[in-house]
Amino acid sequence: MLHLLPAEVALQVVSYLPIQSLHNILQVSHAWHDLIAVNENTVYRNAANLHCLVHEKGFDDSSQASCSGTNWKSFCRREFQIEWGWRGKAPAYVKELSASGTDVHRIKVDEELGLVITTGRRGGLLVTDLKGNGPLWGLPPSHVVEYAHCEYDHGYIVFNRRDNDKEVWRRVVDAGNEDHCTASPPDSGMLSAWTAGIPRWHASTHHGHFKPWALLRMPESTRAFRLSHLTLLVSGSENAYLWDVSEGRLVETIGDIQRRYHDKTLGSIKYVEVNDKYAFICGSNQLRIFERGGGALVYGLSPRSLLGKVWNVVPSGEHPASGSSIVERQGLQKSDLNMNDDQFLAGLFVPTMRITLI
Repeated sequence: MLHLLPAEVALQVVSYLPIQSLHNILQVSHAWHDLIAVNENTVYRNAANLHCLVHEKGFDDSSQASCSGTNWKSFCRREFQIEWGWRGKAPAYVKELSASGTDVHRIKVDEELGLVITTGRRGGLLVTDLKGNGPLWGLPPSHVVEYAHCEYDHGYIVFNRRDNDKEVWRRVVDAGNEDHCTASPPDSGMLSAWTAGIPRWHASTHHGHFKPWALLRMPESTRAFRLSHLTLLVSGSENAYLWDVSEGRLVETIGDIQRRYHDKTLGSIKYVEVNDKYAFICGSNQLRIFERGGGALVYGLSPRSLLGKVWNVVPSGEHPASGSSIVERQGLQKSDLNMNDDQFLAGLFVPTMRITLI
């Protein structure tokens, strides 16, 4: 009977169905199939809105390109896959990249450009091709320290050096004719490393190649740093610093991050994260959220405030072998939280505002 209703009414009714059911109703009848197929973009656009997959009112067909890159059906499918992934129900597969070697310490991936960026336990930095599994560009251990922490975002690589400063390297094809950042220019060591690598990594396209862009000199000894949306959050023991890596400029200092809150200091710094509104700092005593543009402390969480149950990651013998020589399947085991353990060991923050504390 759905096809007997006016088209705009029928489409509105269909929009209330679970997104995973939209494919099934195509098989009910030819009339239903034609109704959905002809108006596919409208159906999935309405479904995305009604199921809160998008949060902006007044969007139209032209805005879907920025949401999905293709169409509303692809956007809804991707959102559904992400949700199933968070529930632990999405399929997984393993792909080994031998070109990165066996000495990897930190890994960053740019899926859109097909780049894998790694630093090594013995030093060095390597950019490999995600699809072709081959080396594209790199820096030697003589320039990148052992166990270097590496961050990557929108064509910028940031890693630490022994003197506590942070090097910024930019993708060659993005820099164009710009030599480097003028506010915090690279030093002679960075320029020498770049020049020395040109003969080895010569390529006509410069795909995966980076050039020295800036040297950010830290005001104090730092403990952790994180790059997101071209903002680098660096935390010392007493203060946190926000840098614009594209301009090489210190844009904000959040002072006195150890001030007592609920009778506790922040403790030793374990992890940091940043978005456009807040700076997240996880210390051994508390997780704290500071507001950007003023540094106000807006939230604090202590281990004793958590629920009494935790999930431990343990090897799982219930699943078939993955076929990988380096990846072992794991499962979750529920157990009681040790309330005598009053310290965080680490933290993880993701764009959907989910927070994992260890």
